[in-house]
Amino acid sequence: MNEQIYTDLVALSPIRQLASNAEIATDALELLDNESDNMAGWTAEVTDYNATSKVKIEKKLIPVHELFAQPMVTQKLLDDPRIDIEKWLAEKLAEVFLAKENEAFINGDGVGKPLGILTAAKSADKNKLETIKLSTKDHFTADDLIKLFYSLKEKYAATAKFLLSRSALQMVRSLKDTNNRYLWQPRLEEKASDLLLGAEVVLSTDMPNLGAGSMPIVYGNFKRGYYVVDRHAVRILRDPYTEKPFVKFYSTKKLGGGVVDFDALKILQLAN
Repeated sequence: MNEQIYTDLVALSPIRQLASNAEIATDALELLDNESDNMAGWTAEVTDYNATSKVKIEKKLIPVHELFAQPMVTQKLLDDPRIDIEKWLAEKLAEVFLAKENEAFINGDGVGKPLGILTAAKSADKNKLETIKLSTKDHFTADDLIKLFYSLKEKYAATAKFLLSRSALQMVRSLKDTNNRYLWQPRLEEKASDLLLGAEVVLSTDMPNLGAGSMPIVYGNFKRGYYVVDRHAVRILRDPYTEKPFVKFYSTKKLGGGVVDFDALKILQLAN
């Protein structure tokens, strides 16, 4: 059942597909961030490595948090041999966990839940995602998209992707040139991903719609920028007592999420 739940989560979660995923056995994923400029260099036979290489190491922690769900069924349904309760429960838990996970990966405040991508752009800390702020409140232009595209450093650009809401995608598809021709066309090949400025486009219902101060588009290398962490399998406790005549399946899973490279992701933000 746990394997089916995890398979469904990965297949349906845009962030799990975009980001790096890790399974751990502790309470947090611990990463060491070294300044790459000081990690390598040219050397001669008598070079003093300790004198020339002053590596600054920063530790980053992504803690896991507990997510729960409590689907209920009747005892009569459980007694029916024609009903595959295990399949029903796996599908229901995947649906509930998916909704909560996706919301947290985008907008989570990091308190008892993962730290979301957009929250990392609003932080007062020096480590936060850069936003490309516009002067308009309800729309963006092709020039704004190009500015966002080239704000990303070259080392992240090869596998960078766009994450956006449906309303932002609608705005993108409505952009026209001076000859009234649409600037962007989706790919017509079966199962082919749509491309924008040569980068893949991924939709998320949890990305905000267009509006004053909103952040409708994220662009960058999500594999290097964001980590999703899972601790262990889903745990299920069958409870036929507290909600009689229903049987409750109290289910928990532990996961976390957070930004690990603040240069890998850029965000388009509309004016307030």
